[in-house]
Amino acid sequence: MYLKKFRQYIDTVEHFGLRPGETINDIEQILAKTKKYMKSASDDELSSAKKFVNERWYAILFVRHANAAKYGQLIKDLENTYTRGSNEYPETMDKAYAYLLNYRAPSINQ
Repeated sequence: MYLKKFRQYIDTVEHFGLRPGETINDIEQILAKTKKYMKSASDDELSSAKKFVNERWYAILFVRHANAAKYGQLIKDLENTYTRGSNEYPETMDKAYAYLLNYRAPSINQ
């Protein structure tokens, strides 16, 4: 249910031409991994980089806005590892969905 609603949100946002995860800095970082730069990248390379940063942004947003009662510890763990320099956030919607689907909350009796 949440995935379906979230995908509707994405469709609505993109229908209006918005690309909220698409920043110049993020696109440049992705291109730099393949030794390309904004001015020298082909249209296909630029399009691919833009698609990747948008997908990553949606994946992070999907996890961060999941049911806090059920996934709150997962969200906190991802935030904490990120602040320590390790980015464990999912980069695709499929991975984000798998994070939530396979997450097991810590037992209260521990």
